[in-house]
Amino acid sequence: KNGLPAISQYQKDSLIATDIMLPDTSYFVSLASSDYVDYENNEFHYYYSSPNRPLAIYKANAINKISSKVWQKIVNNFEEDDYVVERTFTLQMVHQGYIEPHNATAVWDEEGRVKVWTSTQGAFPVRTSTAAILDMDVSKVKVTPLEIGGGFGGKIPIYLEPVCATLSKKSGRPVKAVMERSNVFQASGPAPGGTITVKMGTDKNGKLIAADTSIKLEAGGFPGAAVGAAVQCVFAPYDIANTRIDGYDIVVNKPKSAAYRAPGSPQAAFASETVVNELAELHGMDPVEFRLLNASKEGTR
Repeated sequence: KNGLPAISQYQKDSLIATDIMLPDTSYFVSLASSDYVDYENNEFHYYYSSPNRPLAIYKANAINKISSKVWQKIVNNFEEDDYVVERTFTLQMVHQGYIEPHNATAVWDEEGRVKVWTSTQGAFPVRTSTAAILDMDVSKVKVTPLEIGGGFGGKIPIYLEPVCATLSKKSGRPVKAVMERSNVFQASGPAPGGTITVKMGTDKNGKLIAADTSIKLEAGGFPGAAVGAAVQCVFAPYDIANTRIDGYDIVVNKPKSAAYRAPGSPQAAFASETVVNELAELHGMDPVEFRLLNASKEGTR
């Protein structure tokens, strides 16, 4: 409840399993536990190696909770469709490339309050995250956001603020830190790379009947790729009766990914729209007319 995991009573391979339902109707299950996924009874499981340390790989099934009978219907639809296109796309991590590097100045005063000046897109996330890392109440942290030389989503997370605050406490003086360009590329968050497979099928009139996708995005060194947004975006523009959408948040030995202009959505849209273009070409239809024929409307689910 409230997006927080509750420990279940069973274990597998010494892993503690937790049942969890996240906001926005996203259901997460472990990639390693696919045999525990019971679509028929809408059971989803999310595995942890300990209550506070998640595993490296997760699987998200979002938008639709589908039973095995429903998915068999989708498979049958693919077999009956006049046109079916399936493509796999490989994506690279891409940094936002803002001109100004990350920077922060902090003062820890005599009364135990922290004042932070930083080039950020989100003063309140900076305050919340800094207070949590320093283990202090948010009322003790004041953040003054400064004008930024570009951000594009990459200047929402914090990097230097708690470090400057801690050094200020130790030295009794204000402390300022600025990343070198190499630090920015090595230690701050780019957009996630990964692979996306999209399969879509139409009838002889060009109407989309079924769609299936597997979205695997690189989270970096810690969980949290924008796979939730990707699974919500991938087929959102279209009215498709039968869909399955699987998303994977995969930890890799790279910098932790971060937002970059509608995080997760450009990757998903690139994949699905490329397949849509190919289907329109197979039907000999104008790409815009094909999209209008299949466009979602108010109330489409």
